[in-house]
Amino acid sequence: MSHGGSIVVKALSALGASRVFCVAGESYLPVLDGFLDYPEIEVVTCRQEAGVTFMAEAHAQLTGKPGVALVTRGPGACNASIGVHTAMQSSTPMILLVGLIASHDRDKEAFQEFDLKQMFGSLSKWQAVVDRADRLGEYMTRAWHVASSGRPGPVVIGLPEDVLFPVTPDQAIARIECTEIAPSQSDVKAIKDMLSQASAPLIIAGGGGWSDQAISDLASFSSASHIPVCTSFRRQDIFDHNHSNYIGELGTSSNPALIERVKRADVILALNTRLSEMATQGYSLFSDDQKIIHIYPQAEEFGKSYMPDMAVQAHINPLISALAASGRLD
Repeated sequence: MSHGGSIVVKALSALGASRVFCVAGESYLPVLDGFLDYPEIEVVTCRQEAGVTFMAEAHAQLTGKPGVALVTRGPGACNASIGVHTAMQSSTPMILLVGLIASHDRDKEAFQEFDLKQMFGSLSKWQAVVDRADRLGEYMTRAWHVASSGRPGPVVIGLPEDVLFPVTPDQAIARIECTEIAPSQSDVKAIKDMLSQASAPLIIAGGGGWSDQAISDLASFSSASHIPVCTSFRRQDIFDHNHSNYIGELGTSSNPALIERVKRADVILALNTRLSEMATQGYSLFSDDQKIIHIYPQAEEFGKSYMPDMAVQAHINPLISALAASGRLD
């Protein structure tokens, strides 16, 4: 038997969290108490809630695991929302836990009350308020998997204070490793065939989730195929800037020569990038006579900015590994 706050921390430990960031608040005191029983989780206290979510976002970028942030009610959640928006647009896995007013005081405009789902509806992948202590483990497990799967992003979970105090039976936590989607052999062959037929191919590499091996595989594929590489907005670390095939970053102050080179490309291999506004210079970079091969782990992104000539739903690590292992272009 454990109180609700301890169940939240037990779930974080079982799911693999090693560090959390917070501004302490009375609305989730049982969760803070729960950390005393799990010293393997480092609790980093911050001065302001925006710092909490910024630090959690950075931690997720460095580790590949969801960054965990804890804040309290209305003002705390509002401050934290800036970092949540950052995580959403950067495709960074994050779990924001928000202490809320007691559920029996809801809809009375209680002190610091706010509508969590309405506020974070457009800022996060999933939002939920847990109204029963015996479902805390279920919601925590789902939050971790939603934040990590497909296109990663932030999840916001509301924890009413009256759900965190009751003692309830311990709950099983199922840690499921998210499987990366690999491309089929026919997809790899089709990609290589399109690139082989191009006279001025180009690679745009972006997004998160790149392993060290994937970064190395991209360099190997670029070298073997003699295809230049540019990176998308704020993804400069994907490709070695000293590599002979590196031609720059597509962002706010891109080199005009880079823009012209992208516009001259007849086939563009968009690797793990959403082809966002910043990377495409306000959606003005490509023309109808250019062919686009779009690789992304979440199919909902295909056609959102540009309609691809070929779309492959796959994660970047197995995709670039398959391309690098397939040898030189014909």
